[in-house]
Amino acid sequence: MKINNFKGCINSLENIISDMKNIKELDTKEFKSNETALIIVDMINGFAKQGNLMSPRIKDIIPRVVNTTKICENNGFSIIAFLDAHTIDSIEFQNYPVHCLKGTFESQLINELKVFKSIHIIDKNSTNGYMEEKFIEWMKRNNNINNFIVIGNCTDICIMQFVLSLKSHFNKNNKKVNIFIPTDSVDTFDTDYHNGDLMNLIGLYNMKLNGIKIVSTIK
Repeated sequence: MKINNFKGCINSLENIISDMKNIKELDTKEFKSNETALIIVDMINGFAKQGNLMSPRIKDIIPRVVNTTKICENNGFSIIAFLDAHTIDSIEFQNYPVHCLKGTFESQLINELKVFKSIHIIDKNSTNGYMEEKFIEWMKRNNNINNFIVIGNCTDICIMQFVLSLKSHFNKNNKKVNIFIPTDSVDTFDTDYHNGDLMNLIGLYNMKLNGIKIVSTIK
């Protein structure tokens, strides 16, 4: 890694920012209900309300996540919510502080989303919900789905890992699908070594490079 070369990154960053300013909203009215799914990632108390990994940035997107979910439920789309739910011996705790232990308040879906009775819950014990057997089983039962809308957190970790795995699965099988990320309904956390604005942008751009469709919002 050549540290001195980072000075040349400024132009690239400016280009990415400019590109992201041109994204459009997504009109879901043309989507068939039996071919479209909303995937909600980690909108749980441990990231949005309290706990070692709670982030005000995640709390702030709750109203927009609720609105996106309402639109999708009204359209009759399938809805899945991944919930971080770890065992105390989770290997993930070697890299992150203890968080979202299964059965605790932190691992529960936020109250604002509990009003949506059509949500299908899938617990996950890693950053990548795609790896969960229950999701693979759901995919097999719902192989008619070709539009995926993915919201929640964190843009550059759990969401990015999930959508890139999902896209790779369909690429491997030569099946064309649409995977959308509405930027108003995703975000990531902020620390001294993890600037939320920067990492959110980099995560979105990485996904776009890999065929994920980045939109501003849905209607």
